[in-house]
Amino acid sequence: MAVLEPAFQPLPAQLQQFHDHTVRGFLDEQGEPWWVAVDVCEVLSIQNARDAMSRLKEHQKGVGTIDTPGGRQRAWLVNEKGLYKLILTSRKPEAEAFQDWITDEVIPAIRKTGQYHLTPEHVLENTRRPVQIQHTKDIATFLYPQGKQVIIQWMVDSFVGMKGMLPNTYVKNAYFQGDITNKNLSGREALRRREPPKACVISLMDQLRFEFQADDITAIEVAKQFEPGFQAVLNAGLKAPAELGPSPLERQQTKSLANKRKKH
Repeated sequence: MAVLEPAFQPLPAQLQQFHDHTVRGFLDEQGEPWWVAVDVCEVLSIQNARDAMSRLKEHQKGVGTIDTPGGRQRAWLVNEKGLYKLILTSRKPEAEAFQDWITDEVIPAIRKTGQYHLTPEHVLENTRRPVQIQHTKDIATFLYPQGKQVIIQWMVDSFVGMKGMLPNTYVKNAYFQGDITNKNLSGREALRRREPPKACVISLMDQLRFEFQADDITAIEVAKQFEPGFQAVLNAGLKAPAELGPSPLERQQTKSLANKRKKH
């Protein structure tokens, strides 16, 4: 049984109101939802909440301190699995409607509003080029068990989600416009040179997937919300990752080309 202290982050008010019932809900440190058991039992017309909790397995319930009209009190809580178990025990006709509200409105809203407990450090580290490169490696490692094609697909989908075009198309455009000198760069590396805030966003997309287990669509949509913030941070004077300068690989290739020209 989980012991959750201190009180967690409350869900938005609209996600705690089912018809005429208030169902208090919270997110724990991992961003997972918990609900106050007595509120759930009231919706489901379960008369004895304590008895209902005794029938749940240890991994389906917990206790925590919450704010009440009478002050801070300890209360039984249920996670998503425990919630569904309680719904199945209810004979009330509204149980199905309650389950639909949870699965169709509450859970998707939690997943899509970016409530992944991203600390400022989590976000800002994505402005550093070495972190961006490491996140690319981390997401490849994370997806590797699913196959190479899944890794390639994520690299394409995340780039298209940010720029609306394929990575190789972006690189060709950047090369012909004179923004990069190496037409063999990856789309991500070219993006770091031309549009640092967008490179930061893609790095955060990777992080949301491998660290927070977000699905691909959620990772893309949540990360894109941070672009104005990345732009503001970079505009404030923090050096952009790879500030339009060549990478070590590109510097080496440029040096080799110069040496060849000298020989001729």
